[in-house]
Amino acid sequence: MRAVTAGLLFVGLVIAGPSEAPAEVLVPAVNATLTDDPMDGIADRLNVDEYHDGILARSVERNKQTRVVSEFDLSAYAGRSLSGAALDFQIAPDYEFGEGESPGPQFRAFDLYLYPGDGSAQLGDFSTPGDRYVDTVALESLTQIASFTVDLLEPVQEILPQTPFVGVRVVPLGAENYPSIFLNPTLTVAAGPPSEVPELSSLVMLGVAALGPVVLGRRRRRP
Repeated sequence: MRAVTAGLLFVGLVIAGPSEAPAEVLVPAVNATLTDDPMDGIADRLNVDEYHDGILARSVERNKQTRVVSEFDLSAYAGRSLSGAALDFQIAPDYEFGEGESPGPQFRAFDLYLYPGDGSAQLGDFSTPGDRYVDTVALESLTQIASFTVDLLEPVQEILPQTPFVGVRVVPLGAENYPSIFLNPTLTVAAGPPSEVPELSSLVMLGVAALGPVVLGRRRRRP
């Protein structure tokens, strides 16, 4: 009877498998600002060293725009099924950091795109094949920093088979989108264990193998 119990316990452990790993908060492996000046859809300047400014701006009058890109390294999640992926970030008016006084109501809205990254900042990150639009966010108040959380599970799952680097691009909208600052981007990822769960047929075979010796032993004891 003890052997039967042990065999059933073994099968139960195999079926249950390892539990889901706790969520992990990732910081960008790549941060950069890209400036299109004059504005023709192609980046002319790449700024990595002074990214702390994280400037977002667009002006038709000045014929210039600046976008922000961040790339996250998800190589640790290759071959794993994700159960969650959420981007957290903040956007603030530039004058919040001593860049001037509030000039009154302004338009500040931004599109978010995901793209297959490569772990390095390049001018080509300004616009890439395979872009995936995910959301539009806007500053409703110009007196404080605004925090945002965007669910990225589906597009991240689409990109991961192509590359372990998931890029986020923030694009300012409108004719006159006054300068803002992109702050503190993080990607919170939750996933199952890296090993694959055995198929049902394999689990049945394991159960038979575990219980087989018990059944044979009981038969041999019969007169």
